[in-house]
Amino acid sequence: MNSFFKSTFDSTLERINKIFLYSICPMKNKFHEYFNRNHQSWSILECDLELFY
Repeated sequence: MNSFFKSTFDSTLERINKIFLYSICPMKNKFHEYFNRNHQSWSILECDLELFY
């Protein structure tokens, strides 16, 4: 994938993920920190897993 497409794709994933984090995850502050620290698009999965513990 060329770098322009990859950066566009990554920023779109980041935006979507933040929307999920702020609208769904009740521990959003914790996972906002998690997201910032790891800068990954899949932190919402971590959020969902945490809800069951």
